[in-house]
Amino acid sequence: MEINQKIPDWLWACLRIAFLGEIYTNIRAIAISYDNKIIGLRYYLDREVLDYDYESLEVVSTNLDSIIPISLEGLDIECFFTEELIKDVNPLDGFFYVRREYN
Repeated sequence: MEINQKIPDWLWACLRIAFLGEIYTNIRAIAISYDNKIIGLRYYLDREVLDYDYESLEVVSTNLDSIIPISLEGLDIECFFTEELIKDVNPLDGFFYVRREYN
């Protein structure tokens, strides 16, 4: 099994805390990226994107910013509605969360 070395262990730990209470039923997957002190967070949703989705990512961003051990240069957030199979969407540097789906 290949281990993703691009996302540091401290970031995985911080994400677990930052997302507490923010993963809801409409989220199919959460992809993350990390490059040169820039974190990317992307929701893949099972419906059209609402303001609520960006508000949720803002909460996660605030949580993350308050607990990470480094100074970030940027935090990019995105939300997408998709009916594609999860195996066909872009995982960025890795999935933080993927819900179980039956096809």
